[in-house]
Amino acid sequence: KDNIVFTGHNEDWWDPDPYITIVPPKDGNHGHIFIECKYGTKSDSQIFFGMNDQGLFYDSYSTPKLNVKFKPFKPLLKENPLFYFIQEFSTVDEVIEYLTSYNLWLTNFIGLNTNQFFIVDRTGNSAIFEGDDIIYKEGNFQAVTNFLQSHPELGGYPCSRYERAVSM
Repeated sequence: KDNIVFTGHNEDWWDPDPYITIVPPKDGNHGHIFIECKYGTKSDSQIFFGMNDQGLFYDSYSTPKLNVKFKPFKPLLKENPLFYFIQEFSTVDEVIEYLTSYNLWLTNFIGLNTNQFFIVDRTGNSAIFEGDDIIYKEGNFQAVTNFLQSHPELGGYPCSRYERAVSM
């Protein structure tokens, strides 16, 4: 509202000592910051959320399993898209164009079958990526928790945290 964008984040993870990783801009890539929580050692960490110097915000949420469909006429995306789009893109529309141009089937190993991605840009545009499904923002806010809005029947819904966020 009035060119002001807020994002909120609450982590339900046991680690009280997350890592903050700051990567300055380099060779045309955007600078960015990640918040990581460890599983045992720093090398076993999981990126939970982050933002780049263009205002592109990323968060991820564990969800019930949802298999990504194989799309034979699109090239395979063989790596975690987060590391690419947080360095290269400024808007939600760029991320959508990028992800929808690939066959996401192999991304099962990087989490698109058990996680959803939430992307917000500096204009307030946002979207949730749930496997092959994209949930676009309607109205002036978008809320997300750990159930799949495209498939609530798979578990986690109804969700009192989601209902509380929407009511606020």
